[in-house]
Amino acid sequence: MELCKKLADELLVYALKIGDEQVRKDFIDKCKKWQIRRTRETILKDAQSDYPIPMKEFDADPYLFNCQNGTLHLRSMEFLPHDPEDKLTRSQMLRMIPTYGVNASKRL
Repeated sequence: MELCKKLADELLVYALKIGDEQVRKDFIDKCKKWQIRRTRETILKDAQSDYPIPMKEFDADPYLFNCQNGTLHLRSMEFLPHDPEDKLTRSQMLRMIPTYGVNASKRL
């Protein structure tokens, strides 16, 4: 529920950056629905019926490190493209630099 609320807030922040007044007004009118808790609950319930994955399955593997440009598998030290099967929801604000490889962390 908290992530859904955060999305609702981010949509409004984004709306304030829209230059065209009419487009901004229309966008805000649509986003207002997301500010209502009941609307968010309905959206989440609908999504759960389509994708019945328990929340405990997300971010379950502590050996997967999610970067902006892929996933570092800490067991094998492989850096691979993002994979939905990893079920990662958290991303670090850093990018893996292939030329440095995994040894770059030693310099930090």
